Amino acid sequence: MSRAPETLRAGFAAALAAALLLLSAARGTAEAAIALDHANSASGQTSALSWSHTVGVGSDRLLLVGIAIDNPSRTVGTVKWGGAAGTALTYIGRRQGNATTVEIWGLKSPASGTADVYATISGGSSEWMVGGSASYTGVDQATPWSGFTSAAGRRGDGQTPSLTVSSASGDLVFDAIAINDDELESYSASVGAGQTSVWNRKVSAQSIVGGASTEAGESSVTMTWSFPTSDYIWAYAALSIGAASAAYRPDAQIKLSSEGTGSYYYNDVYEATASTQAKSQGIVSGSAASYDILFENDSADTDTLLVTQASASNCSDYTIRYIDDTSTDRTGAVTGSGYSISGLAPGAGKTWTLNVTPAASINGSASACVVSVTAASSGDGTKTDQVKATTASASASLTLAKSADRATVAPGQDIVYTIGATNGSGLTDASTVVLTDPVPANTGFKVGSASFSAGTSTLSGTAVYSNDSAAAWSYSPASGGCSAPSGYDYCVTHIRWTTTGTMPTGTSFSVSFTVGVK
Repeated sequence: MSRAPETLRAGFAAALAAALLLLSAARGTAEAAIALDHANSASGQTSALSWSHTVGVGSDRLLLVGIAIDNPSRTVGTVKWGGAAGTALTYIGRRQGNATTVEIWGLKSPASGTADVYATISGGSSEWMVGGSASYTGVDQATPWSGFTSAAGRRGDGQTPSLTVSSASGDLVFDAIAINDDELESYSASVGAGQTSVWNRKVSAQSIVGGASTEAGESSVTMTWSFPTSDYIWAYAALSIGAASAAYRPDAQIKLSSEGTGSYYYNDVYEATASTQAKSQGIVSGSAASYDILFENDSADTDTLLVTQASASNCSDYTIRYIDDTSTDRTGAVTGSGYSISGLAPGAGKTWTLNVTPAASINGSASACVVSVTAASSGDGTKTDQVKATTASASASLTLAKSADRATVAPGQDIVYTIGATNGSGLTDASTVVLTDPVPANTGFKVGSASFSAGTSTLSGTAVYSNDSAAAWSYSPASGGCSAPSGYDYCVTHIRWTTTGTMPTGTSFSVSFTVGVK
């Protein structure tokens, strides 16, 4: 049976549309979407302008800075991220008009955090200027910007701010403008249709405005600004921000094993060095602190993720174990050259368990063990994500302080010794506390002087004695023992207080005893 031509054409058109839709979807997942992270601006008459900016923790970051100067003969000297002593940005380009200057500077992979953007005027002169900053995520780190172009003109000569920028689908066009006009106090500048304003700052009582905007990239994008007066002078610059390829993107996330799945830090956050993707807990020594780590493939292609232990700090008294999703111990591989999770489909993931166990002999005074774990794409080794686990011993940490009731003594005089014991605040309760102290040389124990004071601890304590340097504890002190004077016993070498009950955190008790100087 033959099919009608109209039916064939309809079927072909539907198939073509479906193929184009699939191609579009594939292209869409092959690139990371460029997203504005934060923007801010400032203005002033100065030779060094600074303002606060916050760079987030998203992956493939870019910081762009635009500067407008109310003087065509002045240029920017330097721009830094992190204040005057911070990281220098790269000069991208400038345009000097008849009465104003505009410049764009950039920094790929700026450090996350809140700091100052710092811009100076070359030569140190004080000028009216507007500075603005914008940070983006999802930017190609190999070629973060391209296609810089600029222009300058005067509206009174029929010239309006307009630039055509070469770009590409998935990229983002960024512009910066400086406008000089005596009527700036009465009017505001406006971005062109389809553009999104990033900053638009008018300097009160001055004839300078500085602004920036963006528009989605295409093969050719025309950017414009307007100002509602018949005559103003402008300088204009623009470029294209390149989108990062997301063909390979490992995503490591971490939570405490005791937490629900909604507690993972963090989905779709990628850190080469873990900062926000960190979990911590205290655990009684000898027990395992348990963490769940989800290793996920966020790319559009099947990938193999290489899991390695990037570092383990202060962990000599801790045992570290990596257990995969099949309950198999992968510690040797992870702490060596790495273990490969093979054939992860797009969006698929594997959940592992990280167990960190402080040795039974350590307590809350020990340094915390910090373990950093990295997942790297085998398809693109530059794509990594890292999580961090910090484990501390929460076991009771007792501190002792011993004092005497006199600084100098003579033969025949008594000394009263007091020992205070405290359980550090915030740790676990202490139980079965035993305190042992020797009788000082050239002294003799005063019979019946050993005492126990519960203080705030709620413990009870009983003293026992040794006459053989703590080898055995069955000796009973007696007046005149080992030829001591009446009331003293020279046979006693050590005293031990054994407690019963529980000593809460932040509490203390004390013991005391008296000796006579020989």
